[in-house]
Amino acid sequence: MSLDRRQFLAAGAGAASALTAGCAGRLTQCVPFGGDGLPHDAALAVTPVDSVPDDADTVALADFAEREREMLRTAIDEGVVRACMREETDRTAALDGIADAVGVDTYLTDGSDAYGLWVRITDQVFAASGDPPEDDASPCC
Repeated sequence: MSLDRRQFLAAGAGAASALTAGCAGRLTQCVPFGGDGLPHDAALAVTPVDSVPDDADTVALADFAEREREMLRTAIDEGVVRACMREETDRTAALDGIADAVGVDTYLTDGSDAYGLWVRITDQVFAASGDPPEDDASPCC
């Protein structure tokens, strides 16, 4: 059987539609830029540092509210904490609180320990004194 170009393209479009049937909702949710054109996730990464530059801003772990301290401690222990910002939860409120308390060059201190911070919510980076997470997994999927 011989196919002309139009038949070949029509067959390919049908096959592609069949392969993605039932997946469109999940694919839309997992695309980093979806819906309104912005990503919906957030990441908080904490990197231990040997020293803090003299002119850098610092914020003490003890100065944060309890839910924010818990999230920062988790990030210290695990390296990164992620959240889907589509819904308002304690987790998203904690990330918002941390983002409001830091600046781009802010470091976190806990006693004699110091940490670089990397805080990103949707498409805005609030702190970049630490390293970003190695992977960009989305918690919104």
